[in-house]
Amino acid sequence: MFKFLQNIKIRQLSNKYKQDSFKYTKLVNDYRVLGEKTNWKVRPEVEAPEDNRHTYAKQLFETLVQFNKSGKAKELRTLFPPQTEPFYSLTEEKPDISNIHKIIAVSDEIFLVSIDESKFSNENNKWFFQRNCYVYKDSMFQVLDGVGDFGICPQRKIIAFLKDDGIHLKENWDDKSKLVLAWPQGTIYFADGTIAAKNQETLKFLGDTCIPFSDGKRVLLGGFCNGLFLVDDEKTTAIFPDKQYIADYASEDERDPLNEKDIFSHGDYSMFHFSLSHSNELISLGHQCSSHHLYSVNGSRLGSVEPISAYPHYSLFSKDDTQACFNSCHFYNGGTLAVQVDELKSNQLPEKQFIELDTESRVYAGVTTSFGYIIGDAKGYIRARSYSGEHLWDDYLGFNIQTMDITADEKFLYVGTYKGILYKIELNAGVIDLYKIGTSNNREITRWLFWEKDQIVEW
Repeated sequence: MFKFLQNIKIRQLSNKYKQDSFKYTKLVNDYRVLGEKTNWKVRPEVEAPEDNRHTYAKQLFETLVQFNKSGKAKELRTLFPPQTEPFYSLTEEKPDISNIHKIIAVSDEIFLVSIDESKFSNENNKWFFQRNCYVYKDSMFQVLDGVGDFGICPQRKIIAFLKDDGIHLKENWDDKSKLVLAWPQGTIYFADGTIAAKNQETLKFLGDTCIPFSDGKRVLLGGFCNGLFLVDDEKTTAIFPDKQYIADYASEDERDPLNEKDIFSHGDYSMFHFSLSHSNELISLGHQCSSHHLYSVNGSRLGSVEPISAYPHYSLFSKDDTQACFNSCHFYNGGTLAVQVDELKSNQLPEKQFIELDTESRVYAGVTTSFGYIIGDAKGYIRARSYSGEHLWDDYLGFNIQTMDITADEKFLYVGTYKGILYKIELNAGVIDLYKIGTSNNREITRWLFWEKDQIVEW
């Protein structure tokens, strides 16, 4: 009798959720169509849709958890077509939510994911984060013991695993290490061979970004704390800050000149970002107080372009490396431009001669495809743009998009958010999801919620 009543309650909750979700999704999509007719220069006269599903979000989430514990997670999509908006207020109350830091799509069925998992420190009575890495295969998550983070080369030939004993370079996630690079220490050099810093203790760049080269012998390591460095088995070279940046900085502010003998004395570079071209010959980079820069891998600055919004925030190369796109942000908004690499390399870029890819997004993640770019922004949208600037589609996932990767066959897109949701999306699935806010024919296959201390909730 109890089980019968429980099933009735679940069915009632399902019916209410479906009805509310379908109505809300349609209203939002209709609202967006009206706004996009004027490129949002004129706000639609109709009121923005209201959403009351937060009133039963706790009950809904408890149902998701219970179905997972009972081994019935596959039934949830029929009963409760996934949406994120109902849980906005609920997530503010949950202390165990993790951040999806990075994803690597190994194949259509296997991916790597690193998670910043919240932990509680009794000593200081404060929360802190511990990064754990997993491989998802055979329909389950398995811990990658001893791995602090990872990165993949643009041509997807080499994966780098960051461990305590060094940087392990592999041709596949489960191969033996092809090469192990020691963590940088001692003397750091500028590109011209002069000393940038010396007597450095071991520098472990965990928490930042690692991109290996396709030859399996070098890596780029960088982040806001220090800048960007090229590491091989012989030495560590500072790509940024370089001597030109140091000279520019010193001339602008004589009260706080950089010490050329110790580049680490400058402090951090807010919103520092970089990408490596598929040819492994070029680097795009920037930070909050810079222009968008193009460098060669030997550390020479080749060209720069000014941002179309306030602060440089993200960059990416096209599939054939003929184009580079650069995002700059202002609060949660931003703008993304695309320029021809040859024009940027020769510093002959005509003034304002660029393609305006997007004027809405503060971009945190992106992938390059055969048709253009897919970017993920601070408002929870993933957006596809052609190389010529055509708006292909915009889909709403929710929360702040932190990371994404695409499979080699461009069939699946994996997306992770700062609020602990990991999505697997089938691109160009040829179906219209009536419960999705967006304009594409993509289809979400699965999402995983990293919201519980001891359980990954599949939906």
